[in-house]
Amino acid sequence: MTGQAPSKGAVTLEDVAEQAGVSTSSVSRYLSGKVRVSDKRGVRIAAAIAQLNYQPNTAARTLASGRSATVGVLTQDIASSFYGELVKGAEDELSASGYTCIITSVERKGFSECACMDVLLGRQVDGVIVMGHALSPRALSEYVGRIPLVVIGQKLKGPQCISLMNDYVAISAEATRHLIELGHTRIAFVGGLPKHSNVIARLKGYRQALQAAGLPFDEDLIEHGDMLASGGARAVARMLDRGSRFTALFAANDENALGARLELYRRGIAVPDDVSLVGFDDLPAASLMIPPLTTVRQPMVEGGRLAAQAMVALLSGKVFDVSLSPLQFIQRESTAPPRTSKL
Repeated sequence: MTGQAPSKGAVTLEDVAEQAGVSTSSVSRYLSGKVRVSDKRGVRIAAAIAQLNYQPNTAARTLASGRSATVGVLTQDIASSFYGELVKGAEDELSASGYTCIITSVERKGFSECACMDVLLGRQVDGVIVMGHALSPRALSEYVGRIPLVVIGQKLKGPQCISLMNDYVAISAEATRHLIELGHTRIAFVGGLPKHSNVIARLKGYRQALQAAGLPFDEDLIEHGDMLASGGARAVARMLDRGSRFTALFAANDENALGARLELYRRGIAVPDDVSLVGFDDLPAASLMIPPLTTVRQPMVEGGRLAAQAMVALLSGKVFDVSLSPLQFIQRESTAPPRTSKL
């Protein structure tokens, strides 16, 4: 009979199975993530686990299976809103699949990128999800074949590897084309770390849109920050201090756009009256900026979930053939036709 929690003693696998109305083998498969459990059955098992506050015996499972039931998540900067959303999605999905998530960031002082990876390997994780450029391509290649890897935002080939990528070139061209269609001809670009493939792709899309419209590419309108708001502010300050003239600005991510907006405000330059502004990511804060930010939406939480699903598939010996949802251009009030500008 289901619906009654045990009155005393440690909660067992059998208690969860009875509460959920399923077999103990179904609960075991759900916890291991090795075998797909039907959605309805999985919901009942998850509810029973939560209601009974069941704590799996991880040590026993590790000894029996040779696995730790843990997955490492290596992120570039845990303080970043973008990576925070990705981590949230991955952690939620891994937890629902019976895995514990161990998170580390390469931005921790004193840690090299490989040192962070080695910390995770030392914890005997079953696999590692690498987010963005937490590891450089060269460093990442050192771990191919050593441990299952899922990478978001980089191309990686090899055994036990899955890459999740989006077409940043095409959507960046669309974002730049939006500004051109409004009538802007001098469009600045604020990127992040210039060697990162995602930043290179966004700059490439920007250049393609200029070329298609017959507009010249001007190095004077290009600056790079560090993908943080502070870096975006400094990049805009450098352009303004050297006298660069522009009526629109495309930032490689929303944090750069946020910093750019702050620096423009400090200089008495209004958005969008003097400068139109476009970001990238559609962070939760983007729609709350003043004015609300025109940007590119990419599914961050969903991306983290898909990365976790890909990892569970790798560890289960299954084929994973789901791709990231398409990027979407979102027009808000931070862009407008050029007017009499202070620049």
